[in-house]
Amino acid sequence: MNTAGERARIGALVALVLVAVCACEREDATPSDVTTHASIVQGIDARRASLDVLTGTDTVGETQSRFQVYSDSEGVVLIEEELSGGDYGTARARFYFRNNQLVHYVEESQRRRVDAENPARLVPVRLTVSFDRKGQVLATSKTADGTPQSVAEFETTGPGVRAERLIALARRSGSPEVETE
Repeated sequence: MNTAGERARIGALVALVLVAVCACEREDATPSDVTTHASIVQGIDARRASLDVLTGTDTVGETQSRFQVYSDSEGVVLIEEELSGGDYGTARARFYFRNNQLVHYVEESQRRRVDAENPARLVPVRLTVSFDRKGQVLATSKTADGTPQSVAEFETTGPGVRAERLIALARRSGSPEVETE
């Protein structure tokens, strides 16, 4: 049985990690939208070494985060974040931007399964969310332990909220190391 504290830690990890379950696409998404997102991601990854970077840490409850905000003369183009919820799991998230707007989110995590049969087992989870030019969800996919899962609404809105927080932390400090509690 989980205590209230354990449930709170799990909730904080889930909220930060934003792991969900599904494979669904918006009906009006076109193949060119998906191709454009793949091209944006590849282009940013290819020039990452030449980008300006601010690094920092963030803590919410017992979940700790280390992040890097990459930018060029146009603004933020990439955020990479590593999260640790201790025994509850870890995650690596990447937020990709075009014209300072979030266009693609990828998360790979190891998350503790919350069940009585095997409470210590960590399950690999992969979540992707793509956004159109208006910030609406274009496509999502999620697998947990290799099995397609459904994506909850908070998991599609969460990446944008999290990205805004990390950008604000980086901008507020204006220094190479951002630390918050």
